[in-house]
Amino acid sequence: MLKVAKLCKNLFLVSFLFLMTNCSNEQVLQNDTSQYSEAKLWFNNHKDDYSATVLKYVKNLQWEDAIVTDGNIGEVLEIPFSFEDNLSVSNKKGNLRNVNHRLMFVKDDEKGYKLFYVQIFTDQEKSKILDKNFNYYNIKNNFDGKVFLQELATNITSKIEFRNGNKIMPSLTSRMAEEVIECVWLGYWDESGHFEPIELVYCDGGGSEELPTPGYGGSGGGSSSSGGTTTSTTIAQKIENRIVSDNLKPCQKEILEMLKGATNADIASMFTKLGTTKIYTVTFNAENPIDGTPASTTRVSQYNYKIQISNDYTSATNLFRAGNMLHELGHAYFMSIKDDYSSTTPPNPAVFNDFPTLFKGYVEKKYPNMYDAHHIEMANQYIDAIAVTLREYNRYADPNGTVPYQVYTDLAWGGLKGTPVFEEKFPLGTPERLRIDNRYAAEQSGNPVGYSSGQLQSAVGKPCN
Repeated sequence: MLKVAKLCKNLFLVSFLFLMTNCSNEQVLQNDTSQYSEAKLWFNNHKDDYSATVLKYVKNLQWEDAIVTDGNIGEVLEIPFSFEDNLSVSNKKGNLRNVNHRLMFVKDDEKGYKLFYVQIFTDQEKSKILDKNFNYYNIKNNFDGKVFLQELATNITSKIEFRNGNKIMPSLTSRMAEEVIECVWLGYWDESGHFEPIELVYCDGGGSEELPTPGYGGSGGGSSSSGGTTTSTTIAQKIENRIVSDNLKPCQKEILEMLKGATNADIASMFTKLGTTKIYTVTFNAENPIDGTPASTTRVSQYNYKIQISNDYTSATNLFRAGNMLHELGHAYFMSIKDDYSSTTPPNPAVFNDFPTLFKGYVEKKYPNMYDAHHIEMANQYIDAIAVTLREYNRYADPNGTVPYQVYTDLAWGGLKGTPVFEEKFPLGTPERLRIDNRYAAEQSGNPVGYSSGQLQSAVGKPCN
């Protein structure tokens, strides 16, 4: 009787830790072909619909080793796999080790399945994470490590950390801090044990409330959020937290960090004003765009974008660089809107290089089928979001606010030069157009522009070397 009582107590503790109702809610099913044949057929028919980085490098899906469980969100299939060419994953420091990869399939009435990428990291060399009893519904009592879960249709990720089988939650004060964020990279381990990253897979913001299933092995499944309401503000903050800036030059990185850390109007507040509804990843690189522009944004994969900041334009001011960064972050947001409408069918890649088309998608997100009536209104909203953030960034140099707000709006409009909405609002030859052109050119060159035009503009920003 004592043994039975002790067993029941242990089962109760496990169910409490993982928000499971009881052991009868989880069942490891016997593996046979019929258990995974439907998922395999679905995956073969739909894998090309996904643009997730991880799927480009999958070498061997081990269907015969499928882990099939059933519980309170229904049947879950986990398929172990390996990467091609000895690739592995870790963070840039190389302190995420001993990884086990799985694709996880969860039944979905609308799409057939929801597809997840599961990574299990542990410092325990002999941890039996290949065991069928280590699965979505069950984590071993003595497990030390981290489990990452990425939904491949949205790129939303969640990280759950365990110590001795217990789920470790970050403190309330650190949930938005940088140390909670962890970026996972594809790369290689060399003979000395050094990890060489080559391509970003995703960055995690530390929370799991956005996932349609609340979290691997810990939250017990379910079809709705268990972590509270996710607002545009919290989503915007998570996007800001996931911005990768390791590859920027010192001055460029300092500008970006100041934009992120501004007190009253930072990058997150700009995203909130624009109306972000989906979490995505942005990576900044100090490299020259192929079109010779000061900055450029490209789509790496769904909800994963790269912003190039040119190493040229060495006379440009910090205010010019800050405006470039904010404009390109807006560009990335517009790309995410296009990705929202392309979650199952890959879009034409050319769409992502056409800013007017992306801007039209931004307008129609709020005003469906009413682009012509509202595009100027939405352009003004976009410009104001950037201008307010620029002004807040420049408070360190202009604490008394002596720089006119028009300087910041003109810089923001300068980033839209060449687009139909800009040409319509500021026709060539008008004083307003000349003022904006000269302001943009002055901050780009660091010199006064327009001595003989009647619209002389002198640089407000400082050199960024």
